[in-house]
Amino acid sequence: MLTSNPVIYYLLHLNDNTSIRIYFKPLKLKVLDRIGEGYLNFCGIQLATNNKILKNKLNIVHSRFDLENIMTGVNIDRVSVITLFITRKLGYICSLSIILLISCYFLTKKIEREFIKYQIRHHRIKPYLQPIVDRDGHIIGAEILARWITNKGELVAPYLFIPYIEQEKLTPLLTCSLLAQIHNSNVLNNAKAFKLSFNLTELCLFEPKVYALSKRLAQHCRLVLEFTESTPFIRKDTPEKMQVYRQHGAEFSIDDYGTGFSAPHYLTEYKFDYLKIDKCFIDNLNDSKEKSTHLIESIVFLAKKLNLELVAEGVETDIQKNILKTLGIRYFQGFLFYKPMDLNAFSQLTINKFD
Repeated sequence: MLTSNPVIYYLLHLNDNTSIRIYFKPLKLKVLDRIGEGYLNFCGIQLATNNKILKNKLNIVHSRFDLENIMTGVNIDRVSVITLFITRKLGYICSLSIILLISCYFLTKKIEREFIKYQIRHHRIKPYLQPIVDRDGHIIGAEILARWITNKGELVAPYLFIPYIEQEKLTPLLTCSLLAQIHNSNVLNNAKAFKLSFNLTELCLFEPKVYALSKRLAQHCRLVLEFTESTPFIRKDTPEKMQVYRQHGAEFSIDDYGTGFSAPHYLTEYKFDYLKIDKCFIDNLNDSKEKSTHLIESIVFLAKKLNLELVAEGVETDIQKNILKTLGIRYFQGFLFYKPMDLNAFSQLTINKFD
């Protein structure tokens, strides 16, 4: 009663009128293998289980005396129970935790992947068009860029989802979605002579749906399929597959030349029509760095030798534009001219230009 700990006492019956009560010291509960189970054992008899003490009186037969065993109420210290369990089963807990973490990781990845696929299939990732202009500022085409619009109308930055889509090999699904959205839009009303450029990877080239949509779209515009620098070419039959697309009017471009996997040897192994100079080379032109100018000069010289048209990306200042014109660049793309815009804005822009 003083300590609130379990107490065992015996009643030793001497005769019908006399008995002796013998008290033992307070006992501490032991712990079973599972959390939260305390018990007392006396002569092999378990007196408590599942944190519930047996209230009934237990009689224990002794060889010399009849002993009556009485047990008082017991309160179990759960903190001590859990601490002891963790100490004894640390390896088991660690293994179980690792299994749970791995399971949660893969489950999260699967949910995340299905979520992105749902967004793509329901055209939540929309085509934005950034116009490409000639030396006189006339729009001659546009690059189709992927922009994710949330339900609240907020714009998700491309660097937050494009790398994931490429990593999960969902680029063919995204390319099909963008091709279909452009095909079903009014952009094609005035696009017969426009160059509409779509980013894709080698994997997309062998996707039947990409081929079918490209074939249909090439009937309404000058379709340019632009290989990104983020993934390498690994298939030996890629040149033959590119030729199949060419039979239906598609042209090919290599994006961000000189960065990532857009290496010079691609120009000898694959047939391209356009070469896009990456923004990182254009940026340095503002600093009047001779190396940057010489580098672009060498790209221009190479393009002429290989009969490739050049497009300068990321042009943002008049200084850059004038230097590029001097170097012989014919086509430009960048914020100096136009920012990426949605389908309606681009359609209205081209209508006004034609009018």
